[in-house]
Amino acid sequence: LQQNNVSFVIHVYPYALQISPDAWKSGRAKFFFSDDKVYPTKPFEVVGAFGSENNITVVSSYSYFKNAPDPALLYFDYDGHFTVAGHKVAAKALYDFVKNSVFS
Repeated sequence: LQQNNVSFVIHVYPYALQISPDAWKSGRAKFFFSDDKVYPTKPFEVVGAFGSENNITVVSSYSYFKNAPDPALLYFDYDGHFTVAGHKVAAKALYDFVKNSVFS
């Protein structure tokens, strides 16, 4: 990648159960996750550390999702994938990164 002046960037985003106990309710029940718990964000720390150790840029959209007005509306209740609103939040995080990065 370096030969071709291409930067490698990793984007990490939260699962619904890492954001709000109100998100992905029926999926939580189906897969035996607690319905009132917000799960740890340790994976973000692990990937961030990996990026730092290997000179890889890591873009996290966690704060964008966490600070959304109603995080439960960002994920489909039945499968946990992003709704249109969730995709917009992820896109905003990536847009902000590109707009403010040294890569642009």
